[in-house]
Amino acid sequence: MSDLFHPEPFEESGPSEGRATDGRFVRGNPGGPGRPPRSGVRAATARLDEIGAEASAELIKVAIDLAREGNLEAMRIVLARVWPMRRGRPLAIDVPDVKALPDFVPATVAVTQAVMQGDLTPDEGGKVSSFFRMQCDAIEAVDFERRLTELEKHDEKAARERKERRGFDPVSSVFSGFGDGESE
Repeated sequence: MSDLFHPEPFEESGPSEGRATDGRFVRGNPGGPGRPPRSGVRAATARLDEIGAEASAELIKVAIDLAREGNLEAMRIVLARVWPMRRGRPLAIDVPDVKALPDFVPATVAVTQAVMQGDLTPDEGGKVSSFFRMQCDAIEAVDFERRLTELEKHDEKAARERKERRGFDPVSSVFSGFGDGESE
């Protein structure tokens, strides 16, 4: 008698087909390592796409006819197909050109004023500000690289000048002769 509270004892059997003696799937067995990809799902999806493409014109005509008869759900379907919901809108606000870091202050002020006046929603203002942040990061990265290059050039120049003033390099003069078998 087997039920939820008294299950039948588990009988351990030998290796089943497609499994190794330790219970793992062998190579090439579906579900095991190295199995070929199953193309059944892809084939079914491709067939559904094909059927949908063949019937779409007829279905749209039927939905339009039902919408003309007053079917509100059919109207919603037709309108969603003809006039899809927008995921944003183009924004028309006056923002000064931003080419250097100081230009961000007037640009940010312009966006804030547009939000406060109701020309932009707070969400839209935040998205525009995030674009400003990306542009600011890019300008800062370019400026940092330029300043670092200038400092490295200045440091190299200063090292050469120090070497020329001294007339010799004390480090290389101390270590000259080591490792070449000769001594001074």
